[in-house]
Amino acid sequence: MLLFFTVALIVGGAFWAFGAFFGHDASQKPTEATNPPVSPANLTNGNKPEQIQYTFYHTLSQKEIVIPEYEAKTRSREELLGIAKGGQYMMQAGSFASIKEADALIIKLAAMGIQAKIDKITVTANKKLENLKQAPKTWYRVKIGPYSKMSSVDNIRSRLKKNGIEVNITETGQ
Repeated sequence: MLLFFTVALIVGGAFWAFGAFFGHDASQKPTEATNPPVSPANLTNGNKPEQIQYTFYHTLSQKEIVIPEYEAKTRSREELLGIAKGGQYMMQAGSFASIKEADALIIKLAAMGIQAKIDKITVTANKKLENLKQAPKTWYRVKIGPYSKMSSVDNIRSRLKKNGIEVNITETGQ
């Protein structure tokens, strides 16, 4: 018991010494805030603060979200149990800088009985990064879908995998 109190006293003293050496100086006063708070009187005189329009949920609903393999398996199991949340799924079978390569994949998929389309996108450099001053680049994405059930996606994905085609699964906004 004495050993416990001795160790506790030593450890506590070490923490106190550390705090005294590196810690806050109690004689210093806190600094004043640089932006004073807005008083209620200023709000009633027509000086309303700027209204910020948040569009996160609207923007997110229109985006494609990549579904990892483990999540796709989980969603398939949920469908079997009848607890799936639903969604619209697309598969991306490839992305090419050349339209000829994208067309070649479309033909290969058509020979397998799978209908696909080419989605042309243009990627521009991020304006915030000054050292990325590249010209816009066009990509041709080969997309399959949309499908409303993950089980349909799984069936087609396994057929594609047998033919050497890997796909990325995405969930699109409603």
